[in-house]
Amino acid sequence: EDARAHLAGAENSSVKISSALMCLETLGALTWSTEINQLYSQGMKILRHQNQQKYFDHLKSLPGFSREECERDEQVECWQMESGIYYYVARGHIRISEGCLTRQAGVGRLDWSTFPTNPRDYLEAARKAGETVRPKKGCYTAINKEKAEGLAFYYETKRPRILCTPEREPEKKATGGGERCAYAYPHSFDLYLTAPNLCGGLARTIFHESMHAEGEIDNLETFSHNNGACRSFDAVYHCSYLCFPEKPRPDFFHQRGCESCVSEERAEALCSGLPDALGSNLQMCGVGR
Repeated sequence: EDARAHLAGAENSSVKISSALMCLETLGALTWSTEINQLYSQGMKILRHQNQQKYFDHLKSLPGFSREECERDEQVECWQMESGIYYYVARGHIRISEGCLTRQAGVGRLDWSTFPTNPRDYLEAARKAGETVRPKKGCYTAINKEKAEGLAFYYETKRPRILCTPEREPEKKATGGGERCAYAYPHSFDLYLTAPNLCGGLARTIFHESMHAEGEIDNLETFSHNNGACRSFDAVYHCSYLCFPEKPRPDFFHQRGCESCVSEERAEALCSGLPDALGSNLQMCGVGR
């Protein structure tokens, strides 16, 4: 109740807001029960405008996150500010926007119901995605060493940013949204999450969108990219499921998409048994980039 009172109005001092946030953290704010989550997000939003240093201090106190600030470009497990926004640089050089961690993004009524409820989920997922390109034990390295080295170079040099951009509730209702859970543009470094819990795993989603953003393996040029018939030929889907598998294997897989993902020497072991008839779908989907 004291925390609620301190957060009741934006006119409260940053000291009171900070005190309220400390109280909520003690109560388990970062387990993100609905009520505490709303109060915590409200307090962080107010503090962000009132006292940026205090806001940053609370941001750095997230459990499981380092409190270190980045001092070198190659440094990881540290906090970095870019264009007025704080990012956490996880192992593997994938950056997580503060908006994901504090559930602050855009304006208006946003639908966060399809987003992870604990900030640490983003950190663990970013680390797992980065681990796929480790030189010796990475999953992607094991199935396609050359392509994995390219993605590792992309992570290290571009340091892609995870951005949380939930749809506004009125827009979602008007468009019947929720179908697209994440997206990225080829040869970019922004990975947009719009409804990530619908994608079947946050780490897989980040890995999947990273490959689209790198732009070297995505083999589709079509507005029907997420169409079941088209994605069967798409190497990105195959790489995603090979490194973050689910059982049973999705029934839309096609041998051509699998062979576009894995190296030539691994194709027989990993792609055998998949359908190989092309049919009319191949032309409709327009493979080749």
